[in-house]
Amino acid sequence: MIHKINNNNTSTETLFYNKNGKITEEEKGCYAKKRVVTVEKDNQTETINNCSIKCNQMRDLWDKNMDSFKEAKFTKVSEKAFDFYIRYLETGNDAYLSNANGEIGV
Repeated sequence: MIHKINNNNTSTETLFYNKNGKITEEEKGCYAKKRVVTVEKDNQTETINNCSIKCNQMRDLWDKNMDSFKEAKFTKVSEKAFDFYIRYLETGNDAYLSNANGEIGV
């Protein structure tokens, strides 16, 4: 879902990603967020990527103890980490999750 908020010539679009790596309607239960902020007069764009992280680990689809992620926070990550994580959500391939976690804090 895309939410737009306009004030002072600035527009913000927020995309929420579900456990399948697809854009979803609701923020609740999402695994990742992408926020794009555009300043209209300069046409400058800033992208902020956030993933659900706890103890420096991104949310694992196959973790049987998903309750441990109730305390997870959305944390800003690099574009590379975000792309790896979305690919992991789309495919379920653990290699992408390992690469995404390896990019945290780099």
